[in-house]
Amino acid sequence: MAKKSKSAMPLTDVIRAWRDDQDWTDEITIDEEEMTSSMSLSYNEEGQIYRAYVEAEEKKQWLKVFIYGPIGIPANRYAEACQLVNHMNLIDGFGRICAMKDGQFQFRAVFDVEGGQAVPEMITNMITQGLSRFTNWAGEMAQVIFAGKTTDQILKELDEAEENESGSSEGGDGVPDKL
Repeated sequence: MAKKSKSAMPLTDVIRAWRDDQDWTDEITIDEEEMTSSMSLSYNEEGQIYRAYVEAEEKKQWLKVFIYGPIGIPANRYAEACQLVNHMNLIDGFGRICAMKDGQFQFRAVFDVEGGQAVPEMITNMITQGLSRFTNWAGEMAQVIFAGKTTDQILKELDEAEENESGSSEGGDGVPDKL
């Protein structure tokens, strides 16, 4: 019985399987010398276009997703955008959002699969989480960029809205007074 040969680029095979599961035909760019691969795509979420990249670094055994949001960051709002994404990263648990110096918001997630098994669902999970982070925070990002609000103002408004949402049936300690 012939022994089945293993692929020299198993993470690229995972990207290919994921792409095929989506019934897409997007090209995967492969650099065999560097042992890397990349596939670019775009998503339309709630009328906004997001650019995304799925990448593999075979030597490090990293499977990565990058998503770039549709809102640009003007230079004069960069510091405020950084403060907002720092807050977002403190309370959201998967991946990270970054305010890039080139004026873009970027989501990045990386799975280090060394010693494990990568599967196509990992890519779906990373993309779903990234798009969700963008859509969940789109209003706040827009307020920083277009309305000129500070992150402190936005966070104060979010806290006030949360307090109002919890209603007056709670005591000062956050415990409901009655059921």
